[in-house]
Amino acid sequence: MPRLPGDGGSPPRRGGTSRNGGGGTPGSRASELEVACSGSPRGRKGDAGADTMTNRVRRHAFAAVAITTGLASLACQSGCNRDPESGWAMASTHDDRFQTISIPLFQNDTWFRGLERELGRSLVVEMESRTPYKVTGQGTADTLLRGTIRSAELILLSSSVTTGLAEEMLFKAELDFEWVDLATGETLIERKGFASSALFTPSRPSQETIDLARFGVVEQLAADLVDAIRDDW
Repeated sequence: MPRLPGDGGSPPRRGGTSRNGGGGTPGSRASELEVACSGSPRGRKGDAGADTMTNRVRRHAFAAVAITTGLASLACQSGCNRDPESGWAMASTHDDRFQTISIPLFQNDTWFRGLERELGRSLVVEMESRTPYKVTGQGTADTLLRGTIRSAELILLSSSVTTGLAEEMLFKAELDFEWVDLATGETLIERKGFASSALFTPSRPSQETIDLARFGVVEQLAADLVDAIRDDW
């Protein structure tokens, strides 16, 4: 007998073609659903890359903190040192054996009268504002600061080509001083030829007076002298 379509062979398959045009069994479709729910492989790789980047950032941050801590430790060892000769000193650099100081008027050997009084006032202000020492009378003081103004002069720097009058002048003063321990008579510090100068312009339009230059010189001398009585660095 002639074979009819569908006879003698394997039975026809059901659902050989899916509705969306793709073949496959229910098991394969279930696998596709699982992949879709769990995320594509590309998404999983992106998450892994983000985790790796986060770990790198954390490692770099930890390393930066460790380096900063190490540098701070080294700075404290070499910088915060009580002995100024071993590093930067955070403690006071003034001699802590003394609490008071007497500052009598310096002897003035120059023709500029009143220079010693101006210097004395500036020294008292500088000493009490920048050192731990209290300025008192010589009878109750631990130490004595005394000195002599050796010279003071006006120096011509430039003059007008039309009038011949001074345009720029320099006022310069020089002194000697010593700091003495009154209990022992020991000279703690001694300096000679301690000098300072200031520029002023007496000509028009500035018409600055010599008093301005004197004030600048006295202030600078007082500040430098107070700096000089610190402990040696």
